[in-house]
Amino acid sequence: MPPKPTGRSPRQLVDYAESQLKSGGYDRGYCVFDRDTHTTFAEARQRIRALATRSRTPLIIAEAVSIPCWEVWVLLHFGRSDRAYADAAEAKRVAYVGTALGYGSTDPRLAEQLLDHLDEALENADWLERRTGRIDENPSTSVHHVVRHLQSVAASAGGP
Repeated sequence: MPPKPTGRSPRQLVDYAESQLKSGGYDRGYCVFDRDTHTTFAEARQRIRALATRSRTPLIIAEAVSIPCWEVWVLLHFGRSDRAYADAAEAKRVAYVGTALGYGSTDPRLAEQLLDHLDEALENADWLERRTGRIDENPSTSVHHVVRHLQSVAASAGGP
């Protein structure tokens, strides 16, 4: 198992994915991060594009981003909304109040709850992307693209 990244900023995650791809054994990487208050958000996304389009040995890193925060993806498991949030803190408050079991990132029931509503989240994320037209708006997410890719990889490998 590769070592863990040394930091949690979007740029540090991209740097880690890049180093793992360069070391070999992977055909693509995945970086999951949100806008929140990260100062390296735009820089990380630019680096992902630069790595994918370089002429010698392009590196493919799929980004799964949410704006203003990860909780946009969580909320899409429970309904459609294109409501813009004042900031990440507001979206987190809505997620805490709006989900069926209550939301807390350390809630052990969260993963099960989200998996139970994954098809709804995928459909709602497609809807939101059509409404906003881009994955740069508040709110927006691209997590559904990575989830669908991983589902197709699992299906082609004979997984669930």
